Amino acid sequence: MKDDIKKSKGDVEQLEKAIRRRFTKDDPEAAFIVKYLSPIMTIAADKIHLSEEEKLFAGTNKTNDNFFARFWKAKPELLEQYSTAITDTIELFEETYESGGTIPVNSEYQVIREGIENTKPIDFVPQRFVELLDYTQTIVPTRLKNYAEHEKLQSEWDEHFKWRYGEIEESAPVIVKKSTTDILNKAAQDNNAQVYRLNGVNGDEIAVTGNLDEFLGDYLRKEYFGFPPKFINMLINFTLKHPMMTEDAKLSLATRNIADKIDDERILEKTALDSITNFIKSELELETAAGSLAALDVFASYSNYPEKVYRTLYPHCKEADSNEYSLQLLKHKDDAKTKEELNRLYDIYRKPPTQSELNKIKLKILSFIRDFDRNWIKSPESAIYGMHGLASNIEQIQGLLKNNKQIAPKMNNLISKIICDYKVFYTKSLLFGQENKAQYRAKTEMISSNVINILISKAHQLK
Repeated sequence: MKDDIKKSKGDVEQLEKAIRRRFTKDDPEAAFIVKYLSPIMTIAADKIHLSEEEKLFAGTNKTNDNFFARFWKAKPELLEQYSTAITDTIELFEETYESGGTIPVNSEYQVIREGIENTKPIDFVPQRFVELLDYTQTIVPTRLKNYAEHEKLQSEWDEHFKWRYGEIEESAPVIVKKSTTDILNKAAQDNNAQVYRLNGVNGDEIAVTGNLDEFLGDYLRKEYFGFPPKFINMLINFTLKHPMMTEDAKLSLATRNIADKIDDERILEKTALDSITNFIKSELELETAAGSLAALDVFASYSNYPEKVYRTLYPHCKEADSNEYSLQLLKHKDDAKTKEELNRLYDIYRKPPTQSELNKIKLKILSFIRDFDRNWIKSPESAIYGMHGLASNIEQIQGLLKNNKQIAPKMNNLISKIICDYKVFYTKSLLFGQENKAQYRAKTEMISSNVINILISKAHQLK
């Protein structure tokens, strides 16, 4: 099936023909897949963010000639993901459909009821399947709405950073001439800054005027915008004092947007600069995780869609999810109470739990594992929506607990060890916030999942 999908390159008609060729005539599975192929492909495309990928590709490829042929040729790994997503979604549809139901739906996947023009049924389905079909009808309108929101948010972000940080990084470097030297020196002196004269690629001298320490502080504030103020202050002080953050490293960061115009030995190669910044980040993993979850908890508390806010923690999160986080961040970033709560939670999450707290956290995570139902990942209202790999991991752990009662104490101890050894202290978030049920469920799913992903890699220790 996956080969057929890849050969069809997402063309519904071609894939339908391939399915009919692959299955025997009148095969019920083939008939089912063909009948629901359009909504199946809609969900699969949404899972891999196909629309966003197409937009990005279109932005860098100005001609529309043979667009999809060029797109799939340039994105073979995405085609592989798409084929996997389609087969997974077929399985989801089949599981949800079970043996059918009593609710009539038409060829537009609408429930036939009063007021519906198309009253010819193509199938009779269960209520859960109706909900799945209804969801597929919301994907495209929601995406278009999110694109519009994104454009609006992007404009607000641009204005915000222009106001807060100016447009220094976007401006062209100064090509130094003798007549400008005195002007630059005077400007640097007046602003507690220095003039850095660098060799340009064309033999010109490029002057960068500024205070590198102040620039680094602004750079970190921008990169960690929305994090607790206490974390940001600590991060700036730590980075400024770090032995690897030399003047050359600071200068390289300050000029990273004009690096193609500079040919100077003081400017580090991107790989070397990335190694330095990544090493410094690695020394602050505990604090960064604490600051990150504090931000998620605070801004999720303002949202009607907390699960979207928490999903921004995962790689490849959807644009709609990051937009929801950004929206709440923009609305509440300057609130004094918000900053106070960010700092309060940050202080809590960077300190190890007491034994009493640890025991309660373990119970919460074990309860999540025992109660887990694969249907949870089928709900867009879940923070772990669509995470089939995670579901398989949890089911594997459920199997261990069910088949061997002696495993539970070992698992209990292993969860404690993971929290302490990996410094997953932000799990303390599970100890409060139950009054907001939607948010508490979302953060329980996200936090428990993070621990479970480590736990599954240590499963051999349970035997």
